[in-house]
Amino acid sequence: MGRPRTEVDLAHLKLMASRLCTLEEMAADLGCSTRTLSRRFGKTITRARGCGQKRLRLLQWQAAKKGSVPMLIHLGKQYLGQTDRQEITAEVTSTERPYDPIAVFTANPALRDRALQFERDLADATSALSIYTGADRATRLAVPAPHSSPGSRGNGTADHAGQEPAGGGDSG
Repeated sequence: MGRPRTEVDLAHLKLMASRLCTLEEMAADLGCSTRTLSRRFGKTITRARGCGQKRLRLLQWQAAKKGSVPMLIHLGKQYLGQTDRQEITAEVTSTERPYDPIAVFTANPALRDRALQFERDLADATSALSIYTGADRATRLAVPAPHSSPGSRGNGTADHAGQEPAGGGDSG
């Protein structure tokens, strides 16, 4: 005759797992061991955590659509491989044909559909950003000019319209 089976409130377990609680937190709250939870309810916990992650991702996208700049930055890093600082270390000297995204998207309809969806999402995020920051500021972001040097007289930035920075240039 073995020990009586520990009773676990399954609804409460699913709720905690969907809120991404750790196994230790769930075990402490339910009054059982982590081994019992993982052995008896491993699949249930995995499914509930998946639902929690899906819901969290949805909330992140909604925050980004509302213009949350930190969330836009976070999602850009997670899904687009963006970083806080990009440095150009080498010049392009190849004579190969440049990458043509139009040709790639035309050849693969699935990629074209994903690109179109991405463009729609990007337009929504840009629209939300312009509402949040003001349209003038969103369209005239300053970016470092590729030819400016630390000793140039200007501020070293150019706007997206292609203007050169004041005092910068190749005149050395």
